[in-house]
Amino acid sequence: MHTKHTKASTVTFMILLLIGTSFSQGTRETITNAKIVEMVKMGLSEALIVSKISKSTCQCDTSTGAIGKLKSDKVSDAIIMAMMDATPGNFSESRPASGDAPSQSKAPTVEPSDGEKYLKQIVEPGIYLFENGKMTMIEPTVYSGSKSSFWGTALTYGIKKSKIRATVRGKSANTQVSTRRPEFYFVFSREFSNPGAVMSGFGGYSATSPNEFMMIQMKVKGNSREAELGEYNAYSSSTGAADKDVREYSFDKLKPGLYKVVPKTDLAVGEYCFYYAGTNGAGSKVFDFSVK
Repeated sequence: MHTKHTKASTVTFMILLLIGTSFSQGTRETITNAKIVEMVKMGLSEALIVSKISKSTCQCDTSTGAIGKLKSDKVSDAIIMAMMDATPGNFSESRPASGDAPSQSKAPTVEPSDGEKYLKQIVEPGIYLFENGKMTMIEPTVYSGSKSSFWGTALTYGIKKSKIRATVRGKSANTQVSTRRPEFYFVFSREFSNPGAVMSGFGGYSATSPNEFMMIQMKVKGNSREAELGEYNAYSSSTGAADKDVREYSFDKLKPGLYKVVPKTDLAVGEYCFYYAGTNGAGSKVFDFSVK
């Protein structure tokens, strides 16, 4: 009985020692990505590591690339989220040759990429604009289809092609953007599902990646906006926006079902939309925004 009691006391002492090592010197221990990975490889439980993070000074790198490295080292999402919550700003872990702790002399700056810190504002799937420290959901807008050059097609016995256009009411979108290279977040993950939503999935679409969308610059005509989405004649048809109207963008996968999307070049002042180009779409909608 005395032996069992001694072993239990030893285990308890070791756990308390791990959690409270820094307090023996009256300071908080500094936690970095390397120490997190080390604790995971030691086989410590997720709950214990999260508790350790909350009781330490966290200087962890939670950039997109670093998160990918953490996942490859078998660090769980719960631990990564705890690191993000405990890390001030967007700290980039450094390893000086001298072996000293990373310098904290330079205060973290708030840049558009810090939008990852505001992911808690997301409550359901969709496309979000991050600007001025706020996530704004871009509500889908219904468009009506129209065709041009019908008589031209008829008079040329179906040879000349007619344009297929999507027309949206209003000269300007409800979502206003004040930067030329805005930052968007595409959320497909069911983690953010909203049981009360009228439409299931991603705005009624079965999309799973930004690759299934196109960013299109729209033309303002009278009291409406329109985008060319295809063309046809009596012998063939094609769908998709005109190359001159498409604006390229890059994206980073932050985790399954969550992507950060940024235009590759500055956007000119004007009207734009994200258009679902997949084959399994439901409804005629675009995610429109204005660059002012």
